[in-house]
Parts: sequence; C-alpha cells; structure tokens
Amino acid sequence: QGGGHGAGGRAGALMYIAGVVVLTVVLPLALAIVDRFVMHAPSGFLVLLAFWMAFWAGGVRLLMAGLRQTLRPELTTQQIFGIKGQEVLPVMREVGFANLAMGTLGVLSVLDRSLLVPAALVSGLYYGFAGLGHLFQGGLNLKRRVAMLTDLWVFAVLAVYLASTFLF
Repeated sequence: QGGGHGAGGRAGALMYIAGVVVLTVVLPLALAIVDRFVMHAPSGFLVLLAFWMAFWAGGVRLLMAGLRQTLRPELTTQQIFGIKGQEVLPVMREVGFANLAMGTLGVLSVLDRSLLVPAALVSGLYYGFAGLGHLFQGGLNLKRRVAMLTDLWVFAVLAVYLASTFLF
C-alpha cells in the first residue's frame, strides 16, 4: 500500500488530508465563528456550526467524493481502501451516486434553511456509520484514520445539533 498513500504518493495523501480537514473542520468552524462573533448573527453557535457543517461536510465534501467515486471509482477503492481489481468498481460507483444525492441536499441547505435538519440528519448518519466502519475495521492507513476522525467529528456536531433541535 505504499504507507497507505497508494498511487497518489505522499503529496497526494497530504492533499487529500488537507482537503478533508478544511472541508470538515476548518471552514465550518471558521464560518460559524465569523457569523456569530463578527457578523453577530442572531442564531446560536451550535446552529451556525451545524449550518456550515451541513453545507461544507454534508454538501461540498460529499459532492466532491461522489463525483470522484462516479467518474474514477478506482481512486477510492485503491487509495483509501487498498482494494485492487475491477470487480468492486460498479459498487463504488453506486456509492458515488449516493454521495452525489446527499451532497446535493447539503449544498441546497445553504439556500433553503428548511433543508438544514434533513441535511444534518442524512449526512450526520452517513458520517457516523462511516466513522464507526473505519473504527471497527482496524489496520487503517493514514487517509482512513483522518477520514475516521473527521467522520466522527461531523457526526458528533450534527448529532448534538439534532438532539438540541428535537429535545429542547
């Protein structure tokens, strides 16, 4: 597996990691902070963080992953999961279609606030299940460890937001 970096090498692994961290941690946090403390948005910080998390992690990241998985499924199967061979590519392409659908909902949530709860629910569940899948599989390469940690982070934020929305 080349240290878990696959055909993309160390530079490719670092680009992947940077992209994932920016889309799931940096941008949602930064924009929630700016909205709340600079722009003085009336919404609470958690709502703003969930709003930007649904857009960047649940929308943009999943759309990008969906495009990659649909157009070049071997990049995900080989570089992330270390699976060689052509048999799995149609399945990865189907996963790409699901990511395109979820990502579309996440992106649209920034245009229509009524879509925030559905986007947070769908993408939160997806990231939670994906994070647990990575956690229990073991033998994680660097990309999969980063994916696991950011998946669980997105799940945690969106789960707390949804719990606060439905319980309080």
